[in-house]
Amino acid sequence: MEPLDFDFLKSRYDFELQRKEQLTTALALPVGVLGGLGSLLAVMVRSFTFSRDVTSWIFGGLIAAAVCAFFSCMVQLGRAYHRQTYKYLPLLKELDAKLEEWRSFYEQAGHPGAAQDFFVHELRAHIIEAADRNTENNDARSSSLYWARISLFWLLGLATLAGIVYVVNHV
Repeated sequence: MEPLDFDFLKSRYDFELQRKEQLTTALALPVGVLGGLGSLLAVMVRSFTFSRDVTSWIFGGLIAAAVCAFFSCMVQLGRAYHRQTYKYLPLLKELDAKLEEWRSFYEQAGHPGAAQDFFVHELRAHIIEAADRNTENNDARSSSLYWARISLFWLLGLATLAGIVYVVNHV
């Protein structure tokens, strides 16, 4: 097996496209949880009885921190969703037309076998470029998704603490 042969390159290209779909699918749960926690925060703020006591100050601080975590998570999820600048291989008809163009050129130049070698070299370069670009995009999206989850856990913790204060306020 030759290092970086077509099978390896093709499988790497396909792997990154599958990873793209997995990352897009992985956005669904955090978006749903974020929506639920945002609604919970809104309900708690609307029905909390504010006064000038310590409970109100603690609740206000927790809600402010939770809102920051909410928007942080939202921004990271947005970045993970919109970082979709993937590179794809040319259409097959374009590849076939390019191969015929190179065959014609090399036949006129008196080297009919050279067209295939050049075409293979160019196709390899396209596959490598696309796979590398897609890997970089997936890594960036994965990082954004990771930080979105971290923000979501902060939001969950802060909402839980605010919920405890909310219950104390209503008792």
